Amino acid sequence: MLTLKELKEKHDKAYEAGQVTRERAANDMVFYYVTQWDTSLLAASQLAYRGEFDLLKKAGRKIVADLAMNSVQIDFEPVEGTRKDSAELVDGVYRAGDTHNTSIEAYEMAKNEAVVCGVGAWELYTEYKDMRGSNDKQTIKRRPLWEANNNVFWDPNAKRIDKSDATYVS
Repeated sequence: MLTLKELKEKHDKAYEAGQVTRERAANDMVFYYVTQWDTSLLAASQLAYRGEFDLLKKAGRKIVADLAMNSVQIDFEPVEGTRKDSAELVDGVYRAGDTHNTSIEAYEMAKNEAVVCGVGAWELYTEYKDMRGSNDKQTIKRRPLWEANNNVFWDPNAKRIDKSDATYVS
C-alpha cells in the first residue's frame, strides 16, 4: 500500500509530464467551441490566418459520425489456464452496462473530447443492484470525466498513444 507522500509524488510526476500537451489540448478545445467565430478573441491571438474556420465543426461532426458507425468493441480474452467461457461471461457483464444512460453519456463525452482535443476518458465503477445489502450482485457503470485533458493525469512511463500500458492514472 502506498503512503500519502508516495501517492502525491506519483500524481506530481504524472501532472508535470503532460503539462504542455494538456495546455495545447485546452487551447484546441477553446478554439473549437468558442474562438473560431469570436473576432475579438482572434484579434488578440498570434494566428497568421484570419479566414473562416467553420470547416472545423463540419469535420468534427463527420469524424463523430464515422466513430458512431464504426464503434469500438470490447472483447475480453481468457488468460492462459482459464476456461474460454469465462471471457464470454465477462464480455456479457461488460456489455450489459453499456445500456445505462450514464454509460452512453460517458461514451459521447469522451468521443467528442477526443475528436476536439485528442483526450477523452470515463471512469469505470461498480454499484450494487440493491443498496440495502440483501443482493450482492454488482453492475459495471461508467461516469463521464469532463475535460479529461485537464483532469486526468496518466502514468508518465506509458508509451502507447491510448495509454493502455499505463500502470496508474490520477
